Formats: sequence, C-alpha cells, structure tokens
Amino acid sequence: YYEQIFAQLFPRRVTLRYSKRTRTADEGARMEALCADLRAEDSPVPVILQRHGLRVVDFGSLGEDAAGSPHVAALRGTCDRVNAWAHSLVCPGPADSFEEGQQLLGRKGGAVQGGRISPNELYTVLTCRRVADTACRVVLSTQDGGVRSPTLAQARALLGRPYCATGHATQGLSLGERLFIHDFDSFMADHRWMRTVVSRCSTLDITLVRHGPRQPAVAPQQLARRIALHRESDRSKNLHWDEADYVTPAWAYRELERQGHRCACCPADLAEDWSIDRITNERPHTVGNAQIVCRACQHASAHRL
Repeated sequence: YYEQIFAQLFPRRVTLRYSKRTRTADEGARMEALCADLRAEDSPVPVILQRHGLRVVDFGSLGEDAAGSPHVAALRGTCDRVNAWAHSLVCPGPADSFEEGQQLLGRKGGAVQGGRISPNELYTVLTCRRVADTACRVVLSTQDGGVRSPTLAQARALLGRPYCATGHATQGLSLGERLFIHDFDSFMADHRWMRTVVSRCSTLDITLVRHGPRQPAVAPQQLARRIALHRESDRSKNLHWDEADYVTPAWAYRELERQGHRCACCPADLAEDWSIDRITNERPHTVGNAQIVCRACQHASAHRL
C-alpha cells in the first residue's frame, strides 16, 4: 500500500549512481563497490578493506600532517588517546582552553544558557568572555545558527576537541577528502559501522590505523595478589571449588581480550582499571562464575541481593 502511495507521489524516482559526497563518478563507483562488499558481509571487515586497497599504518608512525585530518574510532578509549596525541601536535595550549574559531564536539548532554548541549553535535567557539555575573562563559554557535553560552565549567564537562570522533558521531557529516579510521579490526567495527564511516569521506584516501595489542591496565603481579585475596575471601565464606576452575591471571587477560577491553555489564572502556566480579555472590571466583567489569559495576554488584 505504502509503495503504491509513494509511486503516485513520486512517479519519477531519482537514484544516485554514486555517493553524493564523492567528487567524481570514478571515485563514486569505487566507493559504491566497497560499500556493496561491506553490505554483503561475506568476508571479515579488515579483509574487505584491504581488498579495496586501503592502506594500514601503525599509530606510532603518524605525524603532524595526520593530526589535522579527521579521525574516527570505534572505542571511546581510542578516541581519548587520539585526541590527546592530536592536540599535543595541533594546539600548544591546554586541552580545556577555548579560543575563537575552535570547533568542539558535544560529549554529554546538558542544559546551558540558550538551550542544550547535545552529544555528537558540532559547535564553534565565538568568544570566551566574562559576563555581568562574574562567571566566565564560552559563547558557541550551533550548526543551525543558534547560540549557546555555557559557563567555563559546563563547557569543560560537556564539550571536547573533535580531532577524533566515534562512528555514531559522524552520521550525516561529510569529513572531507582524507580520513583515518582506528579500531578497524575491533569487534565493535562491524560491517554496518564501517560502511557508515567510509561513506563520510569524499574519496578513498582512507588510512586504517593499527594500535597493536593493548597493554593490560593491571600488571600481572598486581593481578596475582588480587586473585590471592579473592581466594582468601572465598575460603573465609566456606565456599568450595575445584582448584582447576579457579580464575588465574591468564584467564583474566584472555577474557579482557574477548570482551574487547569493555566492561561485561556496561559499555565502559577498561583502560584505567577493572575487577574480577562474581556473577553470583554465593559462589566462588571460578571461571564459570566470574567476569571482567569496571569499578562502578563491581561496587554496584557488591550491594545486590
């Protein structure tokens, strides 16, 4: 029924033969071929990307010329790392200072003077000035021409530098003629995510950035001490287990990799610290009853019934 109505309203349908963001028909055809392979999902994402000639470089090899180009990552921890690296090369001032003409990206939502700061929306700094109430305010313009005036503290809490954004934040945006994609081999960068990201670029001048294996935030010796304390605590509660089933540092690091360095209970990145949490508090820290979680989830589970 709806298709019939649509056909009556729009009898002459227009179909784009290539992406509206690409500059030429040849670039559009290459982009369409890449997106078609990602849509088919018949091979792993990294295989498809390299089949279409996208080059792979190590993060440590990126220079100052790359810092000024747009970057996209699948993991929030990677965004933070890339933002810190890019800011150190692009801007000599502190990361939480604001200057006229800067572009900022909403990281959290919150009400401010003039409206709201929305996550994943771009803002441009008009000025940073002291107002009558003696509070320092950052005056921002929105993409639709509006104005927001958060205090300096609000701006620092709600806004961040847009050197690197998540794939979700790039939806609907055109990122120009050059793009760096991080976490291309992450479990978070599935076929649909990658198709969205690559189509933000107007060419196939796309570089895949490899960060290599992530270092565990908790050292093996420290983790072994934690597990020994878990063992003592379980014994004090008269819990029993088969020694072969008890968690070990090797199990914890394998589980951390399997979870993609994300908390098992929430989307938090485990870049800072993490804990081995029991799924059921009445059972010991065995492989079938343990998971890697962030500190916030670990504290919450300690109070559950």
